Amino acid sequence: MFGKIKFFFRSLSDKKFRENPKAPPLADADKRALLTGLINSEQITAWCNSLATGLSRGHLRTQLNKWYGIASAEDAVSTLDWFQTEGHRAIFNDIWPIVKRATDANARQEAIHELYDELFNRAAAQAGDTAGTERLEERYENLLGRAIAYGDNLREVMDGTRGNDPLVAFNEKNIDKGILAWDMGRLVTVTRSAFGAGYIDEQTAWDYIRKAGQSAAAEYSTWEELAVAYLIGRGMWGGDSFTLGGMYNFTEYCLKDANSPWKTITLK
Repeated sequence: MFGKIKFFFRSLSDKKFRENPKAPPLADADKRALLTGLINSEQITAWCNSLATGLSRGHLRTQLNKWYGIASAEDAVSTLDWFQTEGHRAIFNDIWPIVKRATDANARQEAIHELYDELFNRAAAQAGDTAGTERLEERYENLLGRAIAYGDNLREVMDGTRGNDPLVAFNEKNIDKGILAWDMGRLVTVTRSAFGAGYIDEQTAWDYIRKAGQSAAAEYSTWEELAVAYLIGRGMWGGDSFTLGGMYNFTEYCLKDANSPWKTITLK
């Protein structure tokens, strides 16, 4: 725990926008794609101008295993595919209509439970065998637990001081726009980390990063819009915790610092 807090404060206080002194030139589209993950890359103290992160292979492997359960090439590809096709936005899309209308915790949790029971029953009817149903049951129990927690987190942040925060307000208008940026930003950084850890090759890494950049550019018009959606995803995942305040700090200097890479190129 203390190690996590120490690293968190170091990432806040160290030099910002670290650059790879030997970074090869990049096309503008690739720069934009990399910068889709700027908030997360600042969080982990990575270089912001190259596929390489500047972090050691051993450190990257440790962090990938700790935070994402990635310990092999197969794990890496599975996780990156999940970010690309599903991510946390899948649960968000399920629960947000419920969270928006149900301010009472018991009513909200009951409605989410009923929704996932219905989703499980539909899937189980198609499974066709006992083993398949048992696997589905385990999966849906896991999803249900996370869905209830994420619903509680969203409502907690909405009802707290962040509900009207001048940088990013956790209000219905902003939350209605979804959290694609949260998934795409992490897809970029986890891809870079997987490359640095030796789990994927350079071409595979750029394929994921470019797709993340394309998805972000299709959804948002500005870095500000992307940053709002990223923070809302973070709030859904972690609630109104101590570290959410730190994420606001990262986001603020990415948006406002004169030396921010976001000041050098537009999202589109």
